[in-house]
Amino acid sequence: MIHILQSMMSKPSTSSSHHHRKGRKRSSSASIQSALGVARSVASRSVTMDRLDLRCSTPPGHRRISSCFSGRDLCLEEDQIDALHTDFCKIKDKYAFFEKIFLQLFLKEDPEVAAVFGLANIPEKDLKRRNAFRTHICKFQRFWTTIIDLLPKKGREDELVQIIRYVQNLHIYLNP
Repeated sequence: MIHILQSMMSKPSTSSSHHHRKGRKRSSSASIQSALGVARSVASRSVTMDRLDLRCSTPPGHRRISSCFSGRDLCLEEDQIDALHTDFCKIKDKYAFFEKIFLQLFLKEDPEVAAVFGLANIPEKDLKRRNAFRTHICKFQRFWTTIIDLLPKKGREDELVQIIRYVQNLHIYLNP
């Protein structure tokens, strides 16, 4: 997913800019780039439990989200959580943002994924009108909105892991 965002951002942005809190103009592309930087940082901090000594407490100013099922652990600094939340909230049209991601995925990056949804070899204009495509974008947007909204709420880490596991289980296909 990160490489899709990177390829989207390497193209010139056609979106209009908006004011940043210090009076500077900042494009939505810059906001996405900031979120991508945080995502890279988050991905680099994700470790498996066998490399993590759980007897160590979470450092002050950090939050640890652990999954006993996958053995994965994510430790974020409070400013990283704030940056994720703030930058995600700055995306004015989240549907359009996620639509671009899925258009990039289905039409350029991995057209075989489109076949799973029954959307293979469909032109972009028609794809945007397909109910299955629009529904999946809405579900994906709802998933990320929920995750980003839960991140800053302390004590809800187990709920966060449950939501991610639930969505993961929806996407697992067992071969007979």
